Amino acid sequence: MGVWSKLQRLGWAIKYSVVLLYVHLQFLAIGGHSMLQDRITQRRHNKTELPRRSGQVAIVTGGARGIGIKVVQMLLECDMTVIVAGTFVNTYQETVDGFEWIYTVNYLGHFLLTMLLLPALRRAATAEQWARVVMVSSVAHMFGDIDFDDVNRKRFYVHGQAYCQSKLAQVLFVRKLARMCDELSVPVAINAVHPGAVGTDIFDETTFYYLKPLLKLVLKNLEEGAVPVVYAAVSPLMEKKSGVYVSNCREARVKAICDDELVQDRLFDLSLEQVGLERLPF
Repeated sequence: MGVWSKLQRLGWAIKYSVVLLYVHLQFLAIGGHSMLQDRITQRRHNKTELPRRSGQVAIVTGGARGIGIKVVQMLLECDMTVIVAGTFVNTYQETVDGFEWIYTVNYLGHFLLTMLLLPALRRAATAEQWARVVMVSSVAHMFGDIDFDDVNRKRFYVHGQAYCQSKLAQVLFVRKLARMCDELSVPVAINAVHPGAVGTDIFDETTFYYLKPLLKLVLKNLEEGAVPVVYAAVSPLMEKKSGVYVSNCREARVKAICDDELVQDRLFDLSLEQVGLERLPF
């Protein structure tokens, strides 16, 4: 191997290390602040406060583990029928369709599922009681960006950046679809929820794994993480509210770019192309 090639590889390694350190510092700064806020402002809802939703159906993706299984259990207590249908990896992986794994699991797959369910949601909704879609996002969206020229981030892959991008994409989609449903008078509400920093096995795929015993002091347990999700799904206080980002059962601010309609439209059009949909399902 020539000297120039060695220098190129060394430069790439240094760049990767610097970006990785920067991402981790962001996680520690914003994530740490978020964890403290969770503990200070957390609203502890008694499960008996959950309304009865007899005859209604909930589809929960990722409902077999982590926060998802607690969400399923709490929705069942609301007398709902639940159909069980987030990920984080350290290395670059692609789906069989050629899309980056984190982006696909956290965002694109849910985009497609939501779009395909919209006609049924519209039929099931009434003017008094709207159908609801809840995207489990994260405060991580705050330091995400969408690389429209390389959504797979294949040129320079850092798993933390890919994760933040997927969470930002979720919030952008929520804002866009809420706006569209409002313009078309479709009684479907779509909202994003930050469940808080929860002690799930997602940390096992990160360098924060070694801090897990310490983080347990401030991390939410699974039930505490499920509460904001269930709140957005069934609470009467969320009736007819759409395009909202919920944290600790209250509306919270989002990254400024989330309100940029041009960015919303661009991601929406790209997503339609990626999943092979030519038009809206209604």
